[in-house]
Amino acid sequence: MTTAVIGVQWGDEGKGKIVDLLAPNFDICCRDQGGDNAGHTVVVGGHKTVLHLITSGILSSRTRSVLGCGVKINPNSLDYEIEELRSKGIPINRARLLVSDRAHLILPYHIARDCASEIGEGIGTTLKGIGPAYEDEVGRRGIRVCDVLQWSNSALERKIEEYCQRADNLIHYVNKVSYRSLVAFEKERKKMLRDSLEPYLEPDHNPPLAEKKQILNHAAIIEMLRRHKPLLQEHACDTATYLQDQKSVLHEAAQGALLDINMGTYPMVTSSCTGYGGLLTGSGTATRFDRVIGVVKAYSTRVGGGTMPTELKDAIGDYLQSCGNEVGATTGRKRRCGWLDLVAVKHGLRIAGATELALTKLDILDGLAEIQICTGYTLDGTDVSFPPMNDQLERVVPQYKTFEGWKKPIGEIRRREDLPKEAQAYLSFIEQETKLPIRIIGVGEDRDATILAPSEISYGALRDGR
Repeated sequence: MTTAVIGVQWGDEGKGKIVDLLAPNFDICCRDQGGDNAGHTVVVGGHKTVLHLITSGILSSRTRSVLGCGVKINPNSLDYEIEELRSKGIPINRARLLVSDRAHLILPYHIARDCASEIGEGIGTTLKGIGPAYEDEVGRRGIRVCDVLQWSNSALERKIEEYCQRADNLIHYVNKVSYRSLVAFEKERKKMLRDSLEPYLEPDHNPPLAEKKQILNHAAIIEMLRRHKPLLQEHACDTATYLQDQKSVLHEAAQGALLDINMGTYPMVTSSCTGYGGLLTGSGTATRFDRVIGVVKAYSTRVGGGTMPTELKDAIGDYLQSCGNEVGATTGRKRRCGWLDLVAVKHGLRIAGATELALTKLDILDGLAEIQICTGYTLDGTDVSFPPMNDQLERVVPQYKTFEGWKKPIGEIRRREDLPKEAQAYLSFIEQETKLPIRIIGVGEDRDATILAPSEISYGALRDGR
């Protein structure tokens, strides 16, 4: 069986938990797009594991993880994450992890360009170099894993030197960012960046920093790639061919459908196709999914810039942020919170092609006397669907249906019929509006804090003992 798990809001829906639940039932868990800008958090027995690049399926001992050709690989991040997992007693070798030899690399000059763009435009990127790496891929300037594997002469070094010079020019003349301001920004955002830029910048020497035109040290970048070549050699293969004949594959999407480059809230989106189609192109296979699980948080959240019509800038919004621990796993930024927006969710479901739902963080609503769901938008007095323009989305007026809260903890409940009647009414309304069944319900952050439909229990989730 081939299954996809896709978030249908603005990311951060809890896909990591759903993938971790289901992974033991699959031979392979495959990630198909994005890069180390995605933070998937898995909690087992109170112990938290945060994954940025490797799939959440890596915690299942029987499941091999694959990073497909659509994933952008930062070699430093890959090495760091592998070592982090090993320190937790999780073995990582070729038998557990494969990386596409066609995957494009994120290099320090991509991160520098991302930082320079953020200084000027401030759209709220993760500063991981994702956008610039996708730009270079489409502009046919990308460096792929296979380029490093076949590295035997100076051609690759000349390319990296050329691309560093190009990045210097873009930073200076397009972004209007000086060496000094980039260095200051790097120091300010060091915690977010994690993979520091400092080793890949030219040393501080004359001419004065404000006039410095050469920013990136191409020799340091080449040395970093040389150091990581054995790591890439160990895990690289033609993953598209490998996946083609596999029948038991779980595909894990990154980000959320509303951040899709084509169908999301453009331009405040990510750089990849985050829906159904992105999993096909990013895996390199023309597979047909037997199931597509659309993951929906019980309320709305969004990190970074961009409109969120149901955002709550009041005590309830603060309550959701605090109780839900709504902080980005990758960036450490607080997420903005609001009521569940079914107009946005239905748009995301179309992008995802979902056949069923997994609803997460229902327990965060435990303490509310009243809960609202956005059921429609009006724009200038007229009913509208999810609009394509952000200036229109900013002006929509959400229409709400109010539900009575259950005002009691549900974290220990494991059967849907045992939930308070108010919680059951909330879930039933979502199913009625989306015309999709909710088969998985998260009632806590731990793996075991989950209500499974009878079909999921028989399917084997949580039953292999890891």
